[in-house]
Amino acid sequence: MESQNFTELNRNKLGSLIGYDFDLIWKDGLLNYMLFLRLTPTLPNTFINVASPIVDVPYHIFFLATFIGLIPAAFVTVRAGIALGELQSLGDLYDFSSMATLFLIGVLSVTPTLISKKKA
Repeated sequence: MESQNFTELNRNKLGSLIGYDFDLIWKDGLLNYMLFLRLTPTLPNTFINVASPIVDVPYHIFFLATFIGLIPAAFVTVRAGIALGELQSLGDLYDFSSMATLFLIGVLSVTPTLISKKKA
């Protein structure tokens, strides 16, 4: 019997729980998935930072996705900081158009992977 490391065991258990083969993600499109997670404001960055080594994301993919993926969110935050004097409420910091833009960029980042999986 082959020995498995902690990451493989967790990935296999989670995959069997939800019925998904996580090895497909690691073989193809991991950068796109990481970019999607970084670009869309769905998960806190701290969670992504902690979970990435647990699920065995290679360092170069983690670094590149973080470097590219945090730029749009930083742009939105800087834009909100510039307009700070005009804010009426805290809800104005992240308005609907800013969130929709981030989600659209995130969907665009994962589209090549989804298209390649349909062709296969």
